[in-house]
Amino acid sequence: MNSIDKEIIRRKLAIIAENFKALEPIKSMSIEEYNEDLYRRKATERLLQEIIEAAIDINTYIIVQTGNIAPDNYYDTFIKAGELKIISKELAENSLHQLV
Repeated sequence: MNSIDKEIIRRKLAIIAENFKALEPIKSMSIEEYNEDLYRRKATERLLQEIIEAAIDINTYIIVQTGNIAPDNYYDTFIKAGELKIISKELAENSLHQLV
């Protein structure tokens, strides 16, 4: 079992926090405004993509560092993280529902 470098996790969490903060202005838009604004839609998609990628990176990093084999796909990183109690099973299941 390897040791977990907390700085790697912190950097990924900082990306997640920064991107959630950047999404704040989107919350006040109506669905019509959002749908009509191509640039905000694309920016939102990119910010969400970076959030998901950072979460997957954290899952994979901890899974591997704890002596487990890296999952074959992004979906399975959440399943395995839930099984290993890295995240709660509820969070894993909710995350998966959002990805599907």
